[in-house]
Amino acid sequence: MTDADLLTSLWWAGVKAVQGDAAVAAALPDITTPVTQIIAVGKAAATMARPAAQAYPHAPCLIVTKYDHADDAPSAAELRDAEQACGADALLLMLVSGGASALAEALPEGWDLTALAGETERLLASGADIHAMNARLKDISQIKFGKLLYDFGVAIFTRLSI
Repeated sequence: MTDADLLTSLWWAGVKAVQGDAAVAAALPDITTPVTQIIAVGKAAATMARPAAQAYPHAPCLIVTKYDHADDAPSAAELRDAEQACGADALLLMLVSGGASALAEALPEGWDLTALAGETERLLASGADIHAMNARLKDISQIKFGKLLYDFGVAIFTRLSI
């Protein structure tokens, strides 16, 4: 085996190890509580959700991903059902992959996506660096920067991230 072959095989082994389905399947045996709800968010959400849904077939599963990354987008009714299913006694498995923060947002009263886009444009035009922009966006977002599960009201949650 040449050095190039060895490096190529190592690279592919690393890629396969972090693929959504493989990473979740490897982590599932470590989850000791029964899961009653699965939420997967990000570009790899559908791939990550597959082994989790197979392991917990009775747990409702909500997938939020980009178009063309899953078969179907959730309807408004499915989103409401998922929120209601996550009551105080829910045991939530949260699967998070790259792109999750761009796919989900909850804005405070008086804000909409147009206002958020305007604020982002204002920050960019002002020359603010990424730290200043993130600080401002942290103040606006109701779910990003660790806020997603703060008000979720579930009994126990497990998060797997890639």
